[in-house]
Amino acid sequence: MLGLNVIIRLMRQLFLFPAIALAAVAQAWDLNGHRIVATIAYDSMKPKTRIWVDKMLKDFKPDGATSYTNFVNASTLADDFKYPPSGSPLRSVRDWDKWHYVDYDFTRGPKYVLIGQRPEETVVAAIGKLVNQLKTHTPAVSGRGEDWALAMLIHFVGDTHQPLHGIDYHDSGGNGFKLKIKTPGGNKDTNLHSLWDNVATINYEIKGKDQIADVAKKIELAYPMPAATALGFAPDRWSKESFDLAVKYGYGGAQRGAFQTSGYLANWKDKGLGRMALAGYRLAALLDALAPA
Repeated sequence: MLGLNVIIRLMRQLFLFPAIALAAVAQAWDLNGHRIVATIAYDSMKPKTRIWVDKMLKDFKPDGATSYTNFVNASTLADDFKYPPSGSPLRSVRDWDKWHYVDYDFTRGPKYVLIGQRPEETVVAAIGKLVNQLKTHTPAVSGRGEDWALAMLIHFVGDTHQPLHGIDYHDSGGNGFKLKIKTPGGNKDTNLHSLWDNVATINYEIKGKDQIADVAKKIELAYPMPAATALGFAPDRWSKESFDLAVKYGYGGAQRGAFQTSGYLANWKDKGLGRMALAGYRLAALLDALAPA
């Protein structure tokens, strides 16, 4: 049975610092999760691909910010654009908010019907535009360069693998589905989306960026790269996988307004970390295919 002591520590931070909690609501995977996906991808890509991405990001300083000049750090830029870190020169840009998810309606049939979103607004469309930019060297969005396109692509491939970023139950992707968590100060409320965002941070008790490489390696060992047939470029399929997992393991078995069962938490850990690993492997395969010969 998964103990709740780890969850307690993370949720205590979320409830003591509302700004952090708000940021978690808005992103797929927390910042640690995106860095883990990027680390797994970097570990898994070919040497020539590493040289290509390193060169592209070496001088990448959007709005003068110097924190994004390597592959792992660049993975968080899409969220940092929405909520710039304290002291960052980044200017908040909200034009791309819908690119972080695809809202398939949980309550309608047939499956995979969008709700409140046009096809060209989704994370699936965003990935397609960014890949095309890197292939054709033609600015795809807002006239920004290929270094920007690469940073966004790292992030959005991660986003489309987070199950709660592929579904809407008329509750903002699980943000409105409240859950109870035990904390030292008493019972606190969180939500389904935030629980899945923070799956790696909670289970590995991540407290700083210095733990990312070690945690990524542990996830790689626990979830080895699958057969090549599972790695092909198919963001539409990836998003539908996320929807199906959200139905079965996200909402399925979740206790609204109550504490979660040990069985639910075991599935949450396994499926959440597995999707994080798969996102990294698929991102590596995609960039291997895009890298110059």
